[in-house]
Amino acid sequence: MITKHKNWTVLFFLIGILLIAANLRAPIVIVGPVTPSIIASLHLSPFFIGLITTIPLLCFAIGSIFIPKLAYRIGLEAAMIYSVILTGVGILARVSGGATALFVGSIIMGIGITIANVLVPPFIKKYFENHIGLMTAFYLAFINISSALAVGFSSQLSRVYDGSWRGALGFWVVLTIVTIPIWLYIYKYRIPAGSHTHKGGIQIGVWKSKLAWQISIFMGMQSVLYYVFVAWLPAILQDWGMSASRAGWMLFYVQFSQVPALFLGSLLAAKPIFQKWMIVAGSLMMMSGVLLILFWKLEFIVLACVLSGVSVGLIFSLATVFFAIRATTVEISAGLSGMAQAIGYFIAGCFPPLFGWLFQVLGSWEIPLTLLIFLPIIIFLTGMPATKNTMVDVYKPSI
Repeated sequence: MITKHKNWTVLFFLIGILLIAANLRAPIVIVGPVTPSIIASLHLSPFFIGLITTIPLLCFAIGSIFIPKLAYRIGLEAAMIYSVILTGVGILARVSGGATALFVGSIIMGIGITIANVLVPPFIKKYFENHIGLMTAFYLAFINISSALAVGFSSQLSRVYDGSWRGALGFWVVLTIVTIPIWLYIYKYRIPAGSHTHKGGIQIGVWKSKLAWQISIFMGMQSVLYYVFVAWLPAILQDWGMSASRAGWMLFYVQFSQVPALFLGSLLAAKPIFQKWMIVAGSLMMMSGVLLILFWKLEFIVLACVLSGVSVGLIFSLATVFFAIRATTVEISAGLSGMAQAIGYFIAGCFPPLFGWLFQVLGSWEIPLTLLIFLPIIIFLTGMPATKNTMVDVYKPSI
C-alpha cells in the first residue's frame, strides 16, 4: 500500500496518476476543433476524418481485453511507462507527414492510451486502497480538465506550427516527455507484485451475464455522445456560422462541465439512494442538450453544451462505480470492466465515421443529430436494472 512510502514519494505517485490522466483524452479531443483545417490540408472526406477519432476507440475496445495480461507479465508500473512512450511516439508520428502518417500515428497513440486507460484503476487500488473513491474522483476530473483546456486553447496551440493543425496535435508530446521521468521514479519505488501465478488464467463468463451487458451498453451510450461531439461538434457549429475559435470553446464547455459531475458522481454513485436519481437526471439533461442543439442550433448552444457535459459526467462516473459494486470478486470486477470498455468503446467508435458518412450523403447535420435522441432512452432502460442490488456473479472453474 502507498502508506509504506514517505510523503514525498506519495506525492510523486499522485502526480504520476494526474499526468497519465492528462494524456488520456486531450490528444484525442484536440482533433475536433481543427477538423476543417485537416480536411483542407489533406483533402480527406468527412468519413475518414471521423476515423481519426474512431481509431483510438477501437484500440480501447480491442486492448481492453488483452492489456491485463500484459500487466501481469511485465508489471503495472512498467506497462504504464510503455503507455506514455507509445502515446508520445504516436503523437509525433501523426503530425510528421500526410494522411498515412496521421492514421498510423493515431493507431500507435491509441495503443499507448489504451494501456493506461485499462491499468490506472488497478494501479489506484494497489497504491491507494483506502482512498479509491477519492482518487478515482481526482483521476476522472483531471482527465476532463486537461481535455477542456486542450479544446479551449486549440486555436492558440495551432500557432505553434505556422498556424496549422499540426501544432495543435503535436503540442501534447510535451506532456508525455514530462510524464516519463515521473513514472521511471514510480517504477524504482514500486511495490513488487505477489509471487503467485495463475496458470491458464481465470475464465470468467461475464459475457453471458445479462447485467454485464446492460452495464456495458449503459457505458457505451454516453461514450457515443461524447465522442460524436469530440469529432464533429466544432465542425457542425462552424457550418452553422460560428467562428472556429468560438466553436472550439463550445467543446470546452462540454468538457469542463463534466469535471464537477465526474467528481461528485464518483463520490455519490456508491450510495444506492443516489443511483436512480443520477440516471434520471443524466438522461433528462442529455435529452435536453440534444434537442436544444437540434431545434435551436446556436441560440442556446452554451446551455446545450453544459447540459450534455454534465449528463456524460454523471453517467460515466456511475458506470465506473458499477464495475466495482456489481461484482462479487476482484476478478469478476476486472472482467466486467474489460467487457464494458470493449463493448462501450466499440459502439462509440462506430459513430464518428457514421456521422461523417451521413453528412456526406445527405448534406445536412439534422438527421445524424436525430440519432442522438435515442441515447438517453437507452441509457435509462439499461441503467435502471443496474441500480438493483444484484451482482454479476458467474461460475469460475477452480484453479
